[in-house]
Amino acid sequence: MSPRSPLHTKALLASSLLALETFGLMGISQCEDIDADEDGWTLGEGDCDDSNPDIHPGADDICDGIDNDCSGTADDDPNATPVEWCTDADHDGYGSSTECITSCAQPDDGYILDDSDCNDDDRSINPSANETCDDVDENCNGLVDENPIDGDPYPADLDNDGYGDPVETQIACSGPENTWDCDDLDSSEPQTVAADADADAADGSLDAPWTSIQQGIDNADVCVLVRPGTYHEAIDFVGKDIDVFSIGSPADTIIDATGTDSAVATFSSTEGIDAKLRGFTLTGGSGHLEISSTSYICDGQTCTDYEWTYCGGGVYVYGGSPTLSDLVVQGNAVPAGGIIEDGLDTYYISSLGGGLCFMNSRSSIAQVDVIENEADLGGGIYLNERSRLDFDQAYLIGNIAFQGGGAYSEGGTLSMENVISAWNTGLEEGGGVKTIGGTLTITNVTFGHETSPVGGGILATEDAEFTIMNSIVYGAFEGAGIEVGEAVLFDGTYNNVTDNEGGNYVGTADPSGSLGNISVDPLFVDVSDDGDWRNDDWHLESNSPSVDAGNPDVQYNDADHSTNDQGAYGGRDSDWDD
Repeated sequence: MSPRSPLHTKALLASSLLALETFGLMGISQCEDIDADEDGWTLGEGDCDDSNPDIHPGADDICDGIDNDCSGTADDDPNATPVEWCTDADHDGYGSSTECITSCAQPDDGYILDDSDCNDDDRSINPSANETCDDVDENCNGLVDENPIDGDPYPADLDNDGYGDPVETQIACSGPENTWDCDDLDSSEPQTVAADADADAADGSLDAPWTSIQQGIDNADVCVLVRPGTYHEAIDFVGKDIDVFSIGSPADTIIDATGTDSAVATFSSTEGIDAKLRGFTLTGGSGHLEISSTSYICDGQTCTDYEWTYCGGGVYVYGGSPTLSDLVVQGNAVPAGGIIEDGLDTYYISSLGGGLCFMNSRSSIAQVDVIENEADLGGGIYLNERSRLDFDQAYLIGNIAFQGGGAYSEGGTLSMENVISAWNTGLEEGGGVKTIGGTLTITNVTFGHETSPVGGGILATEDAEFTIMNSIVYGAFEGAGIEVGEAVLFDGTYNNVTDNEGGNYVGTADPSGSLGNISVDPLFVDVSDDGDWRNDDWHLESNSPSVDAGNPDVQYNDADHSTNDQGAYGGRDSDWDD
């Protein structure tokens, strides 16, 4: 075959190009889209605004002055839906919500496609405006003065109940001056109580409080706020884990249970640690009464033995673990115990815990002053063998009992730290504290001017485990400062035990001079033996031998990081009564 000539080759190329163009296989047509298999390309054409997906051939034509269907004319569809044009009289870019016209064509330049302006006469009022403190809704959201640019931080009050959130704040023109709200999403919490409120109008709100604390408890799910006053009632938490608190002080918020034949406060339905009582004086209680009986045949007749147990004049706890703080438990008296025979029946009466009684419970109480209460066992505090009590930062003063004037632990676990135990009387045994078995741990406690024939300050018997450290036992008017039984496991270090009428130690060797123990005048600021505890100051003079005489381990250091001071005002919480 002879080679093709250049002219023949040129003619063949032109023919091929014509064929490719005929079948649309060469180059890019007037349309931008050539391949539906490639992203952004289709086999269609005719889009007049490829930047707006709502504008294309076949789109619905609406009355808005735009050629939506790419027909070449705006609003030319006779079936097009008219739109609402609203005046923008103040020229702020937002149309009036009231002055509007429905039309396909824009009436004139004074109308726009917007109706969100709530005041078309003031261009400073529109949906983009900032709120200021002026009682005007500048941003047209239906709320006045929210997040104003000239506001101040206030406790949040999202539920508008007048109580401020203790954690959250909000910028506002005004707001609550308190942080008492326990649930800022529920306007029914807290339930409010005021002794002088109108009982007929009461609903538990800020403006219509209940008149009794028990009403507040019965209606609350989270907390009860109690205003200062005197409340003549006894209260029962009825199993609720709620916070009942006074916004005043214990001195001006008093619960007086005189005449109720009950404990002032009862926790007997397994309340947990979230059941809280704080900020009150509890007085006039006579204890919770539990009655059980056993019947049997005696001399051909039915005899019955009754067990009457009075427990906890101020506070009765059974099976729970409430949190008690900032309380004064004062002037409560549980009826005396004894045995009474009445025909075929015999009544065995027990008298436990004039101030507080803990049965089968584990509780923590701090800054709960227990003063001038009475019972047979545990004038101030009683706990049974299945209870544990942590008692911290408090006064235990002037309580009276036959045994355990200040506190009586019947085989339980009692821990005391930063406590002043003074002027308590055990008519038979244990002026300050008595424990029968169980565990007694005393750290940085001051015992002073206690009285009892046996164990004037502290008495531990049977197989008790008794540990005392960094404490002062001073000036028992009767009995020994510390007395322990034969089977007691005793551990005493870094204590100052001195000037006790019946001896400093009985039942154990005097450890003074070893293990950090001393026996010298503590040099209190102002303590007398005049019988009036109110004028005593149990702080240490600066030159006291008990200053820096506690355990030198840094974990026991005072709040100012110095070495532990012996007594109630030493240790980590040495500033508890400042």
